[in-house]
Amino acid sequence: MGDLDIPTILASLSGILLPTIARNCVTEDQLRIRVFPYTLKDKAKYWLNSLKPGSLTTWAAIQKKFLEIYFSSQKINILRDNILLFAQQDDESFCEAWERFNGLLNQYPHHGIPLKLQMRGMDTFDGISESAKGGVGVGEVRNNVVDSDPSNNNNAVVTQIGKRRRKLTSAVWTQFEILPIDENNEQRAKCMKCGQKYLCDSRYGTGNLKRHIESCVKTDTRDLGQLLLSKYDGAILTRSSKFDPMKFRELLLMAIIMHDLPFQFVEYAGIRQLFNYVCADIKLVSRNIAKADVLSLYNREKAKLKEILGSVPGRVCLTFDLWTSITTDGYLCLTVHFIDVNWKWEKIILNFSFMPPPHTGVALCEKIYRLLTDWGVKKKLFSMTLDNASSNDTFVELLKGQLNLKDALLMNGKFFHIRCCAHILNLIVQDGLKHIDDSVGKIRESIKYARGSQGRKQKFLNCAAQVSLECKKGDCVKMYPLDGTRRFL
Repeated sequence: MGDLDIPTILASLSGILLPTIARNCVTEDQLRIRVFPYTLKDKAKYWLNSLKPGSLTTWAAIQKKFLEIYFSSQKINILRDNILLFAQQDDESFCEAWERFNGLLNQYPHHGIPLKLQMRGMDTFDGISESAKGGVGVGEVRNNVVDSDPSNNNNAVVTQIGKRRRKLTSAVWTQFEILPIDENNEQRAKCMKCGQKYLCDSRYGTGNLKRHIESCVKTDTRDLGQLLLSKYDGAILTRSSKFDPMKFRELLLMAIIMHDLPFQFVEYAGIRQLFNYVCADIKLVSRNIAKADVLSLYNREKAKLKEILGSVPGRVCLTFDLWTSITTDGYLCLTVHFIDVNWKWEKIILNFSFMPPPHTGVALCEKIYRLLTDWGVKKKLFSMTLDNASSNDTFVELLKGQLNLKDALLMNGKFFHIRCCAHILNLIVQDGLKHIDDSVGKIRESIKYARGSQGRKQKFLNCAAQVSLECKKGDCVKMYPLDGTRRFL
């Protein structure tokens, strides 16, 4: 390190940079952490790079570790004695003595000796009266100095002349600064981050200090030199490092829903190890609790949607259709369309529920009427759009009869049933395709043959190249799903 004065350099950098970024919510400790690696060289820089990543996460921890390495107890005692036992030499002027005294202070800038005690220790200065010195001898001054220096390996506090308190071994003292005894004769400690003060007398223990460290709003758990800054509206803001278990649980549920993950996802051993590595405070739930949380989230969102539908000033329109899965299970999808209070068109799926057989008009009427009652929109209906299945005609007549008994439809439901134009157009196209079934069948069989093996696909590419077809590799043999009648719409 040579003559490198780390504390002085840090203080200078803080004085230069802090005024320019104070308005951006970057604290002084965060600034010091960022600039500290650039103030080291030679052995000191090698020492910093040899530390385990993540071992030093706060400025107090960095300061303590650095001072333990480069300011041993023996060196501290020597530097402190040089300050407290300073004496003006016979052939030395006042200005020369004062300059030498300041040099001793610069060698040990974290001495922690109050200015008043420093002046009291200069007994031999010519030109300074006894009243200015305070009338206290050097020996008494040395015994009354409060050793609150975090670099002192003994880490003890001198409270009385010649009497020392036992060594402070708790890890909380790296986060707290011991304050002088107040007028109520109580010993308190101040958090180095947020400035909160707590009683620290030996009778109370350190439990209150530990609890504060866990909940301190300004605690930063990020590694040295890895402060993540985000820019928002032109201001640099430090991200909050406080872990919120309820927010994590909510985000986990949203991920399960968004990506269609199984509930057992939360019990995967690899996922649990990953989350525990990111944050040791994470407590993952079981699959049964995840399922219950998803259902609870559904009920909350359903209640919100009910409020939205209740606040719609006009009437709503419905569409529904039946769908059969690959396992031959029937499902019913009911969708609502409306104009909200801001005159925006909204389309929301109300239900996607299982529809057991038979899919007759009576069964559909009972199912839809039950769903409308559950959503509370029976008296706000304007129209319902359906395809041209024969069961739908029966269903609409039965539903209109039940709603007219409650006088819920306009003009007794004259404009309630609307037939789907897209379905009508599809029927027209399918009827026209029947005349070219043979040609379509040959094309489909040719596609099936070409996609039968990789060798056939390669031959197809070679044929396309011979007739100079311009297409990227793979486009000429891109096989679309053969999904039946809708393929050619």
